[in-house]
Amino acid sequence: MKNNNATLYDDYVHELCREFVAPESRCFDCGCGNGLHTSILKQYACSVIGGDLDNRTDRKYGIDFRKINVNNYGDEEEFDLVTSFDVIEHVEDDYGYLKEIIRITKKGGTIIIGTPCRERLSSQIVALIRGKTK
Repeated sequence: MKNNNATLYDDYVHELCREFVAPESRCFDCGCGNGLHTSILKQYACSVIGGDLDNRTDRKYGIDFRKINVNNYGDEEEFDLVTSFDVIEHVEDDYGYLKEIIRITKKGGTIIIGTPCRERLSSQIVALIRGKTK
């Protein structure tokens, strides 16, 4: 059974893709982890690469994987769209991370960065309603 929060987040990723991903887009999912969100992105674009420090992608997603390092994610202006879900909060050099994402995105391209914010008011309200407080 799927976690309700995961389902909502996956729905949100689909919503973002419907709004910002063109079928002809060349896309890169930075910090793809197991490839779940990369697999969602694949449903909307013709070319999608998932990148991470290590390949932990689940074979069932059939992800085109690129091993990256902290200083280089790809070629300059290589992608029309770059996504990164639940990564920036783990990055030591967030400025360098953002600079590299911008470098690999084409001029006029799109960058989508998602991060959980468990401390925001709406999360706290949901936790109280569900009876799950700290």
